[in-house]
Amino acid sequence: MSSYLFVDGGYFTHRLREFAKVYCGGEAMDLDYREYFSAEKIFYYDALPEKRQEDKAPDYAERLKAAEAHHSVLRGIPGCHVFNGRTVERGKGIQQKGVDVLLSVHMLTHVFRKNVKHVSLLAGDADFAPLVRALVMEGAYVTVRYARSSYATELLESADVAVEIKAQEILEKCKPEFREKHPPCGIYDAPANRHHGMKPLRKGKSQFGDAFLFQDLNVLMVVAQKENPVYYRHMSY
Repeated sequence: MSSYLFVDGGYFTHRLREFAKVYCGGEAMDLDYREYFSAEKIFYYDALPEKRQEDKAPDYAERLKAAEAHHSVLRGIPGCHVFNGRTVERGKGIQQKGVDVLLSVHMLTHVFRKNVKHVSLLAGDADFAPLVRALVMEGAYVTVRYARSSYATELLESADVAVEIKAQEILEKCKPEFREKHPPCGIYDAPANRHHGMKPLRKGKSQFGDAFLFQDLNVLMVVAQKENPVYYRHMSY
């Protein structure tokens, strides 16, 4: 079954940084994009960095070089194509311009021309909801891939199916050297009484309450209270 994947590069990059901060001590995740992106064709939409007023020439040159190197790696993947919009300053932040429109036009064009019937969109912005609805009405089967930290419910409900991007799957697709430093962990939610009777090595605090560190043979497990006190988040290493 052929499928095309359309990626909002800015969205995906921000989600990788969030995962890195939580699971890798902030070290940039060395993702093997060739392994992670599985589709007949991949269309990746990004924007090269804009020179900010406070940027010194060497700093901007380094950021530009890093972005171009990243795009070069992506273009080396069979079937992967990179398209650039532009970035502009908005107050204290940087905003991409033209990326959403370019992605939408390309996605609509491929579906209307019957080049593909199954399409995936890696994004979280509500602005893509009308696009997804139009594609569904045109007969395409649309999958939205999103991260829990940033998504619009309207977008997910517009798709045929929504699939959450999880840290575990990202870590499993990182390069071997990186996985040795940051082994993928098992992450799941379980009832609060699941760990009762176990003796913790350490006890601390999570965002919402108690957190515990347990050990079973050579496996370490962090159990942390969630917003809903009935469930705890389990992370095994």
